[in-house]
Amino acid sequence: MTTRSMADREGSQGHLEPGTMAQRAARRRDQGCGKPAPAVPTVADRAPEEEASEPTGEDIAALGDLPELAGWQVEGGPTREEFCKAQKECPTLEGLRKQASNQAAGDASGDHHLYWENDLLYSEPKVPGFGAACMLVVPQCYRTFLLGLAHDIPLAGHLGQGKTFNRLVTHFYWPKMRTHSDKFCRSCPTCQASGKAGKRVKTPLIPLPVVGTPFERVGIDIVGPLDPKTALGNRFILVLVDHATRYPEAIPLRTVTAPVVARTLMGIFTRVGFPKEIVSDRGTNFMSAYMKSLWDACGVTYKFTTPYHPQSNGLVERFNKTLKA
Repeated sequence: MTTRSMADREGSQGHLEPGTMAQRAARRRDQGCGKPAPAVPTVADRAPEEEASEPTGEDIAALGDLPELAGWQVEGGPTREEFCKAQKECPTLEGLRKQASNQAAGDASGDHHLYWENDLLYSEPKVPGFGAACMLVVPQCYRTFLLGLAHDIPLAGHLGQGKTFNRLVTHFYWPKMRTHSDKFCRSCPTCQASGKAGKRVKTPLIPLPVVGTPFERVGIDIVGPLDPKTALGNRFILVLVDHATRYPEAIPLRTVTAPVVARTLMGIFTRVGFPKEIVSDRGTNFMSAYMKSLWDACGVTYKFTTPYHPQSNGLVERFNKTLKA
């Protein structure tokens, strides 16, 4: 293979073909040399962009065919004439109508500037940051309808009290609107069923008073079932701890029914005396009617710990840990 020299590529006068590189490429294309380059449209060849058109009534009506929006079409909205008539006849707006007449006569009192425009009553707050500059006053018969639009429909999202009120106050106003909006949100069945997190109230801790007399208060608990059984078939341990002296008792048992536990405790109390208080968890053997009638007859006060909170009987639980070690 040979390579063309610079002289071979030059013309008869010894210089390169006249014109720019783009012109030479165009001549070669016209002569059939190489593959034709794709046409690049110029700015003049491009069609002007179409301006975004506003949605027509047919476009909006077509939204009802979407399965996501089926079944929630809002009904019950008033016409302009109905709304104007309701504003003029609603008894809850009597004070606002008088205030609008007084302000039109030159009275500047009140937190809102009320005025009539195109036969509709509007409110303009004098306090900066409260609502919009122009809010439509809503009669009582249409307030529930607007609250449903702001909170209930799927596109509203069942938001909280603050966000629902902020959505309403952007366009509308009526007396005690914040109170009505908050009550509407709190009574919403969907929000109650969904279990939205509310304010959690922590129950205050009530510590047991300190005792100084031995066996004035004792704590009891059951440890087990334990494996393997002992030679006598015992699988449980009844634990008793004195709150004053920390004196412990641990008695092995085969079963932990209420009569067996009561008989074992009576054996201990015949040696050391009956306590004034007994603290235990909420086991069925401790809370049985048999045990209750027994301690009532003996004049002993029975106290139970909080469910699923063994720390309430921590003295006994700490001894159980030592016993199992």
